[in-house]
Amino acid sequence: PLKSGSPSFENNDYAGCVRAMEQALRLDPNNPPARDLLFRADTALSQQDILGLIQQRCRAEERGDLQGVLRPVAPGRTAEDERAKYSMIFTIYDNIKSRVQSSTISIRFSDRTHATATFYQAIQGTSRKDGTLKTPFYGQKTWDLVKLANGWQIVKIQEQS
Repeated sequence: PLKSGSPSFENNDYAGCVRAMEQALRLDPNNPPARDLLFRADTALSQQDILGLIQQRCRAEERGDLQGVLRPVAPGRTAEDERAKYSMIFTIYDNIKSRVQSSTISIRFSDRTHATATFYQAIQGTSRKDGTLKTPFYGQKTWDLVKLANGWQIVKIQEQS
């Protein structure tokens, strides 16, 4: 399995590599090269998932889709804060544009199920009050994420504007 996992990884077949490394670790749970390759392949897949999550959330913001914005946020205080913030934004602004500078996205993994994503974002919209273009948010966002069976969830959001 280790021999088949390495070419899979090199060919960007991260899912195939994960399967091969999990099989290798079932045969030899203390195999450091298999553990390393499993981590690298799994986090490469997870990085793609998290980048997709950032894009989906931007699209939901632009549609004014509160449920779409909240979907990846774990229930609790963070979700309540996000609901209040976006309810206000969607009430005050039309024609919302949400932009993330892709060159600023950084994703770090503490293990296969915990990650931190940091990026710069600008949210602009047309004020319903006076019709002018305003920026309700511009700054750095940091998401703490946890991987669950059904995908990644945001458990904490920090913003610096």
